[in-house]
Amino acid sequence: MPPGQVEFRRAVFDHDVDRLRAAMCDDYVFHDHRRTGPGRLVGPDGYLAWLGTLFEQSSDAIIEPLYYVATDPRGSVFVAVGHTLGTSHDGGEFESVFVQVVFHRGGRIAGAELFELDDLDAALARYEALRTEAAA
Repeated sequence: MPPGQVEFRRAVFDHDVDRLRAAMCDDYVFHDHRRTGPGRLVGPDGYLAWLGTLFEQSSDAIIEPLYYVATDPRGSVFVAVGHTLGTSHDGGEFESVFVQVVFHRGGRIAGAELFELDDLDAALARYEALRTEAAA
């Protein structure tokens, strides 16, 4: 796992937006293909503002991979099934399960794409495209 990914996961666990920003490329792109997601967020600031809202609404929110589906041998891209879970400030528990494709460049996170579980084939196709780009 690239060092940027390790630091990113630690910063998510700590809800530390500044450390998250330091682990991201300046041209970071987040694309949430899920029906309820925010869509495409270009640049780290838009993503971090969106993520910051989650942290404000749930002080115990956790975002973590459950298992890895595919990993590039060079560590530049991976596909995982993950989830976000926690308790909202009004006391309601929540969990969202998804497929994520995460890609790295220069030791930092360059972007992530989220898909519904039933869109695993689309996530794997995106993984292959990114893996091919990284190899070029």
